[in-house]
Parts: sequence; structure tokens; C-alpha cells
Amino acid sequence: MEISHFLLGARVQTSTGRLGAHGLEPTRFGDKVRSEVAAHFNYEQNKITFSANTPDAPLLPGAQDQLSVVLQIGSMLAADPKLFSQGSTLSFQAVGPRSAEAWVFTIGTTEKLGLPGGELSALRVWREPLGEYDSRVEIWFAPEMNYLPVRIRLTQANGDVADQLWKSTEGARTLDFMTIAPTCNRSSIIPTMQTLYDSDTYSVTHMLANAEADGKTALGVIKTVQYPSGVPTMARHGFEIVDKRSGKEVYLDGSWAELFQQHIMAWQVNTPTQEEVEDTLEQYAELAQNPVVVH
Repeated sequence: MEISHFLLGARVQTSTGRLGAHGLEPTRFGDKVRSEVAAHFNYEQNKITFSANTPDAPLLPGAQDQLSVVLQIGSMLAADPKLFSQGSTLSFQAVGPRSAEAWVFTIGTTEKLGLPGGELSALRVWREPLGEYDSRVEIWFAPEMNYLPVRIRLTQANGDVADQLWKSTEGARTLDFMTIAPTCNRSSIIPTMQTLYDSDTYSVTHMLANAEADGKTALGVIKTVQYPSGVPTMARHGFEIVDKRSGKEVYLDGSWAELFQQHIMAWQVNTPTQEEVEDTLEQYAELAQNPVVVH
């Protein structure tokens, strides 16, 4: 993430990491104004180390950095929105470049937003300042975009505001969406598969939940219907990832499917390289023996 000001210059924050039992697992968080300071996540020793000579901090389960926490919240909302009613809270250990803090986010209401990219409904989630000089954090997640953040507003103690707004979504060049003809009994109601990605190294197939043949088959809106007897069905959608080199196969459903769907939506926004896509697919494939289902 980069924020620029014509007088103060640019501030760049970066987050890198992997996938684990609790979802996103950051491994490094960097914050650069003039020179960069960083926090490193050591999962073997359960500690966080800082390049700015700050004392080490204990690494707690589910810890996030100040960037990854946004996507982690989005993936949790997408996995089961009904779990997060208005007024409920989400707590994280949030790691910055010099400290690890306890961040508590409150679930608000759905609001209509007029953004540069268009008008849409988004769920507002916020975090109050932790101290006198801390910032207030507000994030709006759009259900129709699988709970990707479409607005992030930071309000500093002195009243200065940084307001990031969704402008557009571009299709990822490396993801070729193609519908595969279903192999089942002919019916007006049929299950559908989509090949999302296919290279010499990996293939990704989206197994859609029970859907009407003339309904939407793209990611996002899935219609659940009653099948005629004798027609095979899937209770919920999921993703099959195959590593063609090792023969490993992993099938993601439930919360893992929602987390992977967040990656797909992020790729549509950021247009990654093939190497970046396959680095992520490799992390998922490493979850697997041959074959395995991950819920």
C-alpha cells in the first residue's frame, strides 16, 4: 500500500506471508518513509522481531500485520456473514513496524457508497484509536465483491484524513475463466465446473454448488436449488488445485474456499504475474497429501 502527499512524500507499506491453520500468516511487514523498518514473524519460536531495535514480542495465534488484517477480516466475513451481526467484534494481534497491539474491530451496518468505481453497498467495520495520538480506522467491505475492501479511511488525532476509494476492478491477465460442460444427466438444473487456471505446472477448477443452468456461474453469486433424484449434487462450492509436477491434489471448501476466493478477487484487482499466482498455488498445494480435502 502506498500513500502519497505532495509535501510529505510517499509512505509505502508491504506485507508478505503464507497460508496456515488460522488463515493468512504474515511473515514480514515493512513500513518505509525515508528508510524502511520491518517486523518479522517467527512461527517456530512464536515471537515477533523488529528491525528498529524494539524488544521482541510474543507471537499469538491468528496474528496479523496492519495490512493483512484487512484481507483477513474480509475472508472471515465472506466465509459466513451470518456470524457477524451488527455490534459484534473481531479481535486481532496487529503487528506494526515497531510494536504488536491488540486491535478490536466493531461490525457496523451496510451503507450505500458512491465511489469512483460506481455505487455499491458495503459493510462498515471500524477500530477506535488506542491512544491519544492513534488513528481511527474505518473499512468498508462490499458483499457483491466477495467482501473485498472498497474504502479505507484513516483519521489521525490532528484531524488529517487518508481516504482510499475503490476506482476499478480489472481482470487478471493470468486467470483464464472458462466454463466446462457438466458431465451429468441432462436437466434444466445442472452442476457446473469452471477451469480458472491451467498451466504446465498447476490447474485450478472451481466446483460450483447446485446452480441453475441459466444462472450466474461466475464467482460470487451461487444459487442453491433442489436437484431431481439421481442427479449428483454438491452442497457448497469449492476449488480443486492440482500440482502437475508432484501429483498433489487439494480440494478447498468451507472457510478455505472463501479464503482462496479472496485471493482470486485480489488478483482481479492487482493483475499479478504468473509467478506470483503460482507461488500462491504452491502454498495451497503444500497443504495436501494426495488427495486431501481441506475445510
